[in-house]
Amino acid sequence: MKKTAKMINQLLIHLPTKDLALSTEFFKKLGFTFISEFSDERMSVMILNDKCTILLNCELYFRTLTQKPVADAFHTTETVITLAVESIKEVKELVDKAVLAGARTPIPAQDHGKWYKWGFEDIDGHLWEIIYLGNLK
Repeated sequence: MKKTAKMINQLLIHLPTKDLALSTEFFKKLGFTFISEFSDERMSVMILNDKCTILLNCELYFRTLTQKPVADAFHTTETVITLAVESIKEVKELVDKAVLAGARTPIPAQDHGKWYKWGFEDIDGHLWEIIYLGNLK
């Protein structure tokens, strides 16, 4: 895959949370790891892989990052976070773990032949799409 911006070497995504401890526990149940050295009462640093990190921010801290109102993810959608995995089985396993941890699945799984996706709404209302790209790689 061709790189378009040589200066970008990592993606960090900030997500506001109503209850930081609860959100951190939710994602731990899904199998994600956190870096405790960089986590505190304002944020939990969740590692997706060596190039992508999610910063779960308590809402008060998140408000210091912007002058705009913080969206209520239960009533509006600003983004959908899509994670690519290696198999349909992994898609199903991750969504099932999310549901067991308290998420809901507002959209049914979709099998498009060459690719498969399903997703969940986390406990703060953020939308996560898990996708297996199959033959599109």
